[in-house]
Amino acid sequence: MEQRNKFEDWLRGMKGLSERSIKEYLYYYDKFGDHKNMHQDGVDKFLSKKNQSSPVKAFITNYRAFLLRHKEDLGLDGIEEKAIRDIEILRQTGSKEKKLPECLSEIEIKKIIQALSSEKNKLMGLLNFYCGLRISELVGIKYDDLNWDVWREDPTKNGKLKIKDNAKRKKWAIIEVPAFIMTRLYAWLMKEGLKKLPDGSIAPIFRIGVRRWQQLFGRASLKALGRSINPHALRHSCATWLLDNGFKIEEVQKYLRHASIATTQIYTHIRDKQVEEKYNSLFQD
Repeated sequence: MEQRNKFEDWLRGMKGLSERSIKEYLYYYDKFGDHKNMHQDGVDKFLSKKNQSSPVKAFITNYRAFLLRHKEDLGLDGIEEKAIRDIEILRQTGSKEKKLPECLSEIEIKKIIQALSSEKNKLMGLLNFYCGLRISELVGIKYDDLNWDVWREDPTKNGKLKIKDNAKRKKWAIIEVPAFIMTRLYAWLMKEGLKKLPDGSIAPIFRIGVRRWQQLFGRASLKALGRSINPHALRHSCATWLLDNGFKIEEVQKYLRHASIATTQIYTHIRDKQVEEKYNSLFQD
């Protein structure tokens, strides 16, 4: 209730909204829940239920701004803050069809990774795609999040990466990391060494922010494919790659940690669209 009251005061004082708009936003707040639901899957699920109307999206936009502005007062940890910053709100107006997320082929992704300038950035691209990570999860990886002791016993096997599962709030999710990525990542870490933060704790291995990674990937994709692409497309691409390689929709949902299977099912629409376009191209001169 305290957070709800602060949000109401912020809407009235900082935003200067009318009482009618404030009442509408508080109605959506009660339906949405508090900041624990403010992550990509939570927002996708909420917008799906509410048909992505403009007032609902305006509520999400304002609530996200409120949380980020008052993150310290609200006690948000670094993972929650990154998850909130990384949220994408798909555009939809009127009765137009929902915009499908951009998905790349494995070949296109390999071209972009090759265009990245350093081994560090290439490793980020590989993890982003093959592990289906959100950008906030990628930049937050720490050395102890990987099962190095077990993996070193047999480096031909995949490694394991544990990350906070936003769909299940404070629980951990275990992600498969291909053996070839583990090998390259371990070699790079042994060369670079682990960095410490001022408080003595071990810093995330990549020491990079979300926006910087977006810039680097955008430049590499422009060089490789002729267009700038947001690295969040790698997570989308992982979903279609898994489906193309025989994974069931429920398995993809589990691997990508979607709270609702409705979020995962959008990728079947992408595959249908791709088949339609390929079929139509057969009859073009």
